[in-house]
Amino acid sequence: MVHALESLKRALGVVWMAALLAACATAEQRQVLSAAAQIKADVAQLNEQCKANMAVTDLDPIRGKIELDRTDWSGPTPFPMLTNNDRPTALEREAIARWGRIRDACQVAVFHYAQSAPNLPAFSQPARERVISVGEKWTTAGNSLAAELYDGRIGYADYN
Repeated sequence: MVHALESLKRALGVVWMAALLAACATAEQRQVLSAAAQIKADVAQLNEQCKANMAVTDLDPIRGKIELDRTDWSGPTPFPMLTNNDRPTALEREAIARWGRIRDACQVAVFHYAQSAPNLPAFSQPARERVISVGEKWTTAGNSLAAELYDGRIGYADYN
C-alpha cells in the first residue's frame, strides 16, 4: 500500500510537472504570437500611412505610369505600365521628386521600426541584421532606378 501511494505521488508529481511545463510553453507561445501580431499590426499601420502619403494630388502626373506604392503583393505590374516607353516630362519629374521624398520618409520609418521591433525567438539578431541589410540594398537599387527615371535616362517601362 505504501509503495502504491508513493507511485501515485510520483505519478501526480510527473503530471503536475508536465502541466507546469505545458503552461510555461503555452505562455511563451502566447508571447511569441502576441509579438508577431503586434509586428503585423505595426507594419500594416506603417503601410497605411505610406499609402495615405502617396494619395496626394502632387503625384497625379505619374499615377498610372509607375506603381507608387508596392507594400504588398498586388499582382504583376499592369501591362500598360510595362509597355510605356515615354520618358518623364518636366511636370512628371517634379512628381517623381515629390514621390522620392515620400518614399524616403516611408523607408526611414520602416528601417527604424525594423531596428527596434520586438525580437521573436526564431528571429536572431544576426538574421535581423541580414534582413535589414538586404532591405537597404534593395532600397538603394530602387532609389538609383528612380533617379535614372527622374533624369530621363530611362523610360517608365524600364523603371517598372
